Amino acid sequence: MREKLLTAFITALVCFVGTASAQRMETAFGQNRIQYIEKDWRFYSSENFDLYYYGKRQDLAKEGIEYLESQFEKMTDAVGYAPFIKLKIFLYANPQELQESNVGLNYNMYTIDGRTEFFKSYVEMAYPGTKEGFKQELVYNVAKLWIEEMLSGGNIVESLQGAYLVSLPPWFAKGIARYIGYGWDAEMDDYVRSVFRERQRKGKSKPIKLSTLEGREAELVGQSVWNYIVERYGKSSVSNILNLTRIIHNEKKAISNSLAIDFEEFMAGWAEHYSEMTDQVTQHYVMPKDRLKKNTRNIRYPSLSYSPDGKYLAYAQNNKGRFAVKIRNTETKKERTILRVGLKLNNQQADYTLPLLSWKDSVTLGVIGSQYGRNYLWMYETTSKSKVKKQIPRVDQINDFDIHKGGVNIAMMSAEMDGQTDIYALSLRRFTVRKITNDPFDNINPRFMPGTNTLVFSSNRTTDTLKVTRPFDLGSEVSDNYNLFAYNFDTTKVALKRLTNSVGADILPQPVDDNQLIYASSQQGIFNLYRYNIKDEISTQVTRYSLSVRDYSYNPANSELAFVMLDGDSEHIYAEAFSHTAQNSFAPQTSRMQALNAKRIAKRIAERKKRQVQDSLENLKEELKILNAQTVEAIQKAHQGADSALVESAIQKETEPATTDSLVVEPAVQQGEVPDDSVTVKPATPTTVPKPEQKATQKEDQPSSLEKLLGGTVVSSDSEDAGDKKSNPPTEDKPEPEKPKEKDNNSLLSLDNLTFDQKPEEPRGVVTPPLGVNNSNNKPIPQDTTKNGAPKLSSTALIDTDNYVFSSDALRKVKKRKSYLVKYRLQREEKTVSGPNKYEPLFRINSGGMEMVVDPLVDFGLNVQFQVTDLLEDHRFIGTVFSTLDLTSGEMSAEYQYLKRFVDFNLKYYRRVITKDVTSVQPYDQKYKLNRFQAGVALPFTRYSRVSLSPFYTTTRFLDLKPAKFLNPSVSNDTDRDYIGAEFAWVYDDSRFSALNTPIGTRSIARLEYHYSVDDPLMTFGEISIDARHYLPIHNEITLAGRLFYGRFFGDGAKSYLLGGVNNWILGKTENDGSDAEPGTPLHFGEQVENEQALFMRYVTGLRGYDFNTLNGSNVLLASAELRIPLFRYLANSPINSNFFRNFTFVGFYDIGSAWEGSDFWPTENSINSETIESGAFNVRIKNYHTPWLASAGWGLRTSLFSYHIKLDLAWPIENYEVGDMRYFVSFGFDF
Repeated sequence: MREKLLTAFITALVCFVGTASAQRMETAFGQNRIQYIEKDWRFYSSENFDLYYYGKRQDLAKEGIEYLESQFEKMTDAVGYAPFIKLKIFLYANPQELQESNVGLNYNMYTIDGRTEFFKSYVEMAYPGTKEGFKQELVYNVAKLWIEEMLSGGNIVESLQGAYLVSLPPWFAKGIARYIGYGWDAEMDDYVRSVFRERQRKGKSKPIKLSTLEGREAELVGQSVWNYIVERYGKSSVSNILNLTRIIHNEKKAISNSLAIDFEEFMAGWAEHYSEMTDQVTQHYVMPKDRLKKNTRNIRYPSLSYSPDGKYLAYAQNNKGRFAVKIRNTETKKERTILRVGLKLNNQQADYTLPLLSWKDSVTLGVIGSQYGRNYLWMYETTSKSKVKKQIPRVDQINDFDIHKGGVNIAMMSAEMDGQTDIYALSLRRFTVRKITNDPFDNINPRFMPGTNTLVFSSNRTTDTLKVTRPFDLGSEVSDNYNLFAYNFDTTKVALKRLTNSVGADILPQPVDDNQLIYASSQQGIFNLYRYNIKDEISTQVTRYSLSVRDYSYNPANSELAFVMLDGDSEHIYAEAFSHTAQNSFAPQTSRMQALNAKRIAKRIAERKKRQVQDSLENLKEELKILNAQTVEAIQKAHQGADSALVESAIQKETEPATTDSLVVEPAVQQGEVPDDSVTVKPATPTTVPKPEQKATQKEDQPSSLEKLLGGTVVSSDSEDAGDKKSNPPTEDKPEPEKPKEKDNNSLLSLDNLTFDQKPEEPRGVVTPPLGVNNSNNKPIPQDTTKNGAPKLSSTALIDTDNYVFSSDALRKVKKRKSYLVKYRLQREEKTVSGPNKYEPLFRINSGGMEMVVDPLVDFGLNVQFQVTDLLEDHRFIGTVFSTLDLTSGEMSAEYQYLKRFVDFNLKYYRRVITKDVTSVQPYDQKYKLNRFQAGVALPFTRYSRVSLSPFYTTTRFLDLKPAKFLNPSVSNDTDRDYIGAEFAWVYDDSRFSALNTPIGTRSIARLEYHYSVDDPLMTFGEISIDARHYLPIHNEITLAGRLFYGRFFGDGAKSYLLGGVNNWILGKTENDGSDAEPGTPLHFGEQVENEQALFMRYVTGLRGYDFNTLNGSNVLLASAELRIPLFRYLANSPINSNFFRNFTFVGFYDIGSAWEGSDFWPTENSINSETIESGAFNVRIKNYHTPWLASAGWGLRTSLFSYHIKLDLAWPIENYEVGDMRYFVSFGFDF
């Protein structure tokens, strides 16, 4: 009774333990990552973040962590939540190197009871190629991590208890993260306008079902929803909704209760808001009609280009990282593919910016792309159809390029190296790279002006100076305001020529001739094409498309324009007649641009006021310098032996204005306003003031303190306003080297530390020290003073000029003890950054759990698995323990994986113990033990395929625990055997999981394993097996799944396959088992008989309708097919919160298989259709002509119950073409 209660308690504990990640899989499917370069990680640390980097990106990393710290309070206020622990950001040089990361590898390896993944307080991101994008990506990734922590639990206890497990639709969580990172950006505005325009065109009136959106569509639409909330209900509504969702676990109710509006009414308001904006744009803008290429697979088109003669149009396709380049003949309309590179990425972020295209001449096309972690240039000739491939050195990633079309073998690139995006010149003959620009701004889209030595490019620089070496602030100096600049190779030395000066983004210039060029600009809110005349310096809008032009190519030879534009939710290529000389008027601005311009104006006004205050403070410092100079001069005369009365008179003369006409600094407060940080400066009027001529000369000879602070010439504040001038005057920003600071004994006032505030009230009991007396040590104040409070000086008295104290009320120091909260606030304001420090692997429990397992040989048991990894998951420790409830049989394994380099290594120890009851006069047990030590190496070919070689050493032991053996040890038949061997395997796995139990793709493995018996060569055996599975999506998660398995044991000691039954079959049955089994069969365990197959034989399950071991033999073949239909998920148009109904799946299946003995693949006579009868001196062999195949058909159900995947199958066995009685099978699992 006690054992039954214990069993029931453990079973209930396992059922409610939550999700787990244990996996006892015979086949080691899985994907891999390829590391092409070794990364030496270092990191900067601040109060709230750790930012990791490698290579020479320390400046970029420091700028990034400082920017995150400056945005910390803003982000926490936005979401209303502060993280529990410090967040870690791993910064990769480009998207290709991010794809090498092992983080999340084989995350979707689901088991019968799911998985428990503990919260990860770190995020990985790739440098997007520009600092403007870097700022946005930093905030976006941090916000995404915070939202995940906020809604899913921030510590191990919460993850294990499932207290914060919220099943939220993607638009909610991903949408708010994107809004925090990008705000109301052009991409979201363009996408939503495209979606609503498509709905209006098709006449759809039903509201959009947000819950059905996935991927990028869900993220952008969700961003628009949060933008509507902020614009309509205010920023504070965001944090209210998020925190209420964290409590009630329902996003619709959280929005309704926080905004005091029904959710359906809220969605109607959101749709009306964007529909009205779409209608406003439609009234003044148009859509192109001539669609060249229809996109039905959501492929991206990163680049397109006309040949100089207009005969060919080349365009690039990118499908989840796998790209192709095609050339279209504009005359014959025929296309051909000239290049295919890469593989489609599953569960990883693809780089959709590549490949890039540029023509060298009318027959030679240049293609830049990434392969094997490096950048390459392919040169393709249309006449010979040949191509040459060369690696581009030095740079990390390339944003754009243009090949010179005048016969010069040179190309200009916008490329990033060490976190800085500059213009580079690439020699096509020597393949060497030279940097043209060298500044911290983003310089993109270089283009050659035909017939000249001038280069035009786009940049978000705030200065025309070519080289900027001053300190750079990522937050204030990097913006999305791009303008066009010209660089002449002959004349440009110091400053660039500014061509445009708009408030939007002017990008993608394309010269028409030596005087005109076309470019794309967002100054009206939508990227349209503009024409710029270099001589007249006038820009004119020439297109009025309602959606943004993402890339384009204009061919003046045939006056045709090809461009990429979003239509609906996919990109399309359009081509239509176009004249760059067409006159057009500026279209009205969109609502988004109007809101952004209003914010820019308000910001500019605030900055102008700030500059005015700074100018006033500089004037004040100049006046104080003059005052100090006169005072020092008077005191120095006193030291030189002047009469004491004259000294006293001079001092009194200099100090009297400080008490009557002293400098007064008051806050600039108008009537009815609250005091702020602005100040009104009333200059002092000292008694002795130098003459104007003296003053002017003094200013000319010595630079101002502001100039010293900036390290260069001070530019007027008016020149910084956009639109005042077309370009800034050429100035060379070269600060002089800093000199060591020396103590200035002539300075009586600390000007740099002078604090301007309201005049403090005089505290009671505070006595002001007399003039010239330093009372910092609280010494008694001498009473021998003058009537005015000044000390009486003798002719030999010396004045402490270093610590001279004025009696001015404006400069009086009042000592006040700071409270603890004030000190803490000041310490928080000092956001210090330390580093760089070397990265040391920090290990954490990555996942863990427990599951119920039914082993057909030893019966029911529990399996526990845990995984410990470092942050980058380059080192993995995997432990597994399986035990039956009576603790007599079980398995244990411990494995270490090293995945940091191109080749992967692993060490593994595996132990198995089997205890079987033997029926005898006195029942007893037999034990079989196996220990295996294995070292492996794996060589990946791609992300989805690899080969591995694993040498091993195996020991086995048989123990016959018959009581008589202990009385007479000589009758013991215990045996020990040693094996050495190796396993060779090829694995291919490109599967992905679209839902919890719906894999899509192909998974296959081929194994060859050889065991050589050291003790008895007759026990040597080997095994070859192939397991292939394919999952074909049909429609909306309806999947057709198929499996094929073949295995064969060979050698003198060949083992057996046992065919029949299903995996993890509850209350399963086995044929021909135990002591009643026929001698010599795989499952015969008799008295004093060793079953040498017990530790090596394999169960082949998946043949429903039959018991375990229905057929056995050294060969096996099994095929299965399933049609999986998720009923409720297929029919529902909204999220299903119940795991039971969300995973409820109907399955129709058909299985067929066979097992046989013999070396032939399929002998005419085998163990199934032939039988041998031994009778005395005669052996009779009877052929029964039975079909060797066992088949079954039926249907089943799949669902999730108590966090376990439960399967119910109803199967009708088919044997010898006869259908048997229906049988049902209940098991754990989600696959075959």
